Amino acid sequence: MFFSCCFINIKSFENIVGLRDAKVVNNKIYISAVTINESDCYNLDILYSNLNSNKLIFEKLFSTNFELCLKGGMQSGGRIDIFDNENLIITIGDFGFLKLKKDSNYIFENNNHIGKIIKVNTLTRKTEVLSKGHRNPQGLIKINNPQLIISTEHGPEGGDEINLNRLDKIYNFGWPVASYGILYNGENPFVSNHKEFGYEEPKKYYIPSIAIGQIIEKNISEKEFLFTSLRSSSIYHIKFDENYNKILFEKKYLFEERIRDILKLKNNYFAVTLDSSPSLGLFYLE
Repeated sequence: MFFSCCFINIKSFENIVGLRDAKVVNNKIYISAVTINESDCYNLDILYSNLNSNKLIFEKLFSTNFELCLKGGMQSGGRIDIFDNENLIITIGDFGFLKLKKDSNYIFENNNHIGKIIKVNTLTRKTEVLSKGHRNPQGLIKINNPQLIISTEHGPEGGDEINLNRLDKIYNFGWPVASYGILYNGENPFVSNHKEFGYEEPKKYYIPSIAIGQIIEKNISEKEFLFTSLRSSSIYHIKFDENYNKILFEKKYLFEERIRDILKLKNNYFAVTLDSSPSLGLFYLE
């Protein structure tokens, strides 16, 4: 979609410290933004504007409910996708929750937004927790047949994950109790076997970390997907089995550039954002 604009009021939101994602839905643009309040506490907001005029006048749709004062915006999540005609889904990271040295069970409570994937109704603004126990989910895609969500997530030192939520319950992926990674100082306070402790196992995890990014469909009828990587400077191609129980194969395409985002165009063409240049790239994959 192309449009011209003579006025954008995004600068009026003076507490924005970083933009995370944007999605155009039903002639509206939704933007996720990391914000900071007067107490230097970080949150994630969703702003939106109509696209049917020459002005982008943003309003706030949603703001995280943390209760705790989280001091870092690096592990913020912020990926947006469409759930249905009235709802968006949004990933929310833990914002460095471990640094607070609070009880880990707090992150598993459904009355806060830390480390969650949530559904937000764009009409009523009502929210619903879909999954929890996330550290920094950077990729998100909703599948309609069958109904499920696939997310990708940055682990600590090692332990990047591909996770799957079938929407039949609130899935708990275990962070910050369960992880296949370790802390950056070399300590390992985590349990690795998620299932043994009542958490969902990732469909795949990566040691060392690849700094996994956005995931999109390549060929949904064949259950094939592409996802990006910052650290390994690559695009990964994966295929699930018929019931999405396991990944059947994985292929890696080296770009020699940190790749943050990917967008499917048409006729097997894809666009990517390259971090190292920085620049936009275009590639073809049959």
